[in-house]
Amino acid sequence: MANKLDCEIGFKVDWLRCTLPVETDKMLIAESHSAFALSDRKLGNMPAYNRCVAMKCGRLDWHSERPEQRLMLTLTGEDCTRLRAMGGDFRKLIKFLNEMPGVHFTRIDLAVDLLGGNRKSPQDLYTAVMTKKAQCRAQKHHQILSHSSSGELIGDTAYIGSRTSETMIRVYDKALETKQTDVQWVRVELELKNRQADAATWAIDRAGVESVTREMLSAFLSGTGVGWYEALLSDVNADKIVEEPGRKVTNWEQWLFDIVLPAVEKALREDVVGVREILEKALSKPVE
Repeated sequence: MANKLDCEIGFKVDWLRCTLPVETDKMLIAESHSAFALSDRKLGNMPAYNRCVAMKCGRLDWHSERPEQRLMLTLTGEDCTRLRAMGGDFRKLIKFLNEMPGVHFTRIDLAVDLLGGNRKSPQDLYTAVMTKKAQCRAQKHHQILSHSSSGELIGDTAYIGSRTSETMIRVYDKALETKQTDVQWVRVELELKNRQADAATWAIDRAGVESVTREMLSAFLSGTGVGWYEALLSDVNADKIVEEPGRKVTNWEQWLFDIVLPAVEKALREDVVGVREILEKALSKPVE
């Protein structure tokens, strides 16, 4: 008999970041929804960027002298909460961004809130992974337990996977974090970067946040034996929604895409002496 959840459940986007060609019209984004109207909030520059503008929800960053840095749109967890409060629809937002030329999603966090019912501990999943009972794509995991000076547990978080990888699950006791002692509340967050973020956002455009979150959680961590987690996955659509990303881009290839090709394009546009001739000569050689 399938497990059933004994609590309320909610799916949402809790972080979003993408990059676009630096020449992208910033006002096109600002005018797409009232949440992106320009704001007079004071912001500091992000690392590797020298220009920024604040919006009511999120920020835009770019480098005025380095077009290869691209234009970066960031919505933190607080921005995402504010956007929902202002009537924003993440599926529509992602569709809007996906239709913009040259968009690349570098991070998206998909969160699941499990509210009420019996206690659901992050340690349940951590133990299942560490005892090798679960099927998990990652090799690195750790848990952080925080205590007050009196020894009271004030934080319980499990990390399944590495922060430097393209996929990581973070499970934590949200009730402890928010000091709500009269409620059971655990949050499961799926942090996706680069190829996995792109795959997720294209799928969300087609099928919505809930279906994509369930499928990608199941693909990364399953067979745990943890009743509440398996119940969360029980409604995974039989038809595959998320397209598996291709092979990983090498550092050399990424360097070509991010640095060399934009520099060559700029040189051609500015008609730098000799560049066009060298490129034509290189392209005329037979491929061995």
